[in-house]
Amino acid sequence: ALDRPQVDCSEKNWTLVAKVKVELRRKLMPVVINTSSAVAGVAMKWKTWTLNTSIFTIRLDADHKDLVDTLKTFEAAVEMDWAKLPKGQLVLLLERAELSKQRVRGPAIKKQTQATLFAPVKEFMSKNYELIGRVFDYYCVLGRDTNVMTLDSYTGLLDDSHLPDVMSRASRKLDLHEMFRQSKASKDAPGITRSSFMLVLMKIGQAKYGGTMIDSLQLVLNQHLLQNLPPEAQAIKNEFREQRMYNQETARLLSEHVHLLRAIFDQAPASGSAVLGPTGRGEGRA
Repeated sequence: ALDRPQVDCSEKNWTLVAKVKVELRRKLMPVVINTSSAVAGVAMKWKTWTLNTSIFTIRLDADHKDLVDTLKTFEAAVEMDWAKLPKGQLVLLLERAELSKQRVRGPAIKKQTQATLFAPVKEFMSKNYELIGRVFDYYCVLGRDTNVMTLDSYTGLLDDSHLPDVMSRASRKLDLHEMFRQSKASKDAPGITRSSFMLVLMKIGQAKYGGTMIDSLQLVLNQHLLQNLPPEAQAIKNEFREQRMYNQETARLLSEHVHLLRAIFDQAPASGSAVLGPTGRGEGRA
């Protein structure tokens, strides 16, 4: 399994972004549509519709300032989520992984700075962040909160990906549930955030496979998430926007019900999770 190519969605995704932007530029050209039937003796009424004057421009007010997710969007999201990781837990986890790899104790580990320990793992997470984010978003939607993964949703992820191992002494479903509880921001938190989900994946990889952190994460992504999760959990947002969402018919329908949608949005949980975008704030009604 370790011989398989590293899961790196970034190159594919940025190629897709370029294609999407070409398509969006085409859609930005004014499209003249007839808004009334031709009746003898009645002047024809015409109206132009373009993407950059549609309801979707609400998204431009978000912190990413774009109609699609770009490399800049994901880079900012990675930095924000990495900053939120509990560094104490992360250091212990990485040091144990290093001990497992080097089969030595103490001095060899202490010589490494936090930056040295963090750098390769952060790089790996950055390259695979788009996949991790898609999976996290999908299972959040199945729960009670759009930006927090509840225990029920997490259990669904475990079952779908076949991560628990009843024969293991460290990765039974009970063990993986304990990792979930330990990774919550607080005891009363309804679930785990995106940054906590990254930490949980690291813990699962080490408990299930051991070895280096990169190798264990690679196995979790390749052998479990990519192979077993439903297509909906791996849907690419930019593809959905370009193929299904950014069109005249959808814009018209949303515009007709915009007041109702805003009323529903305003009644969202006070936690603010409904307004968080890829970089942590501001996507909101978009």
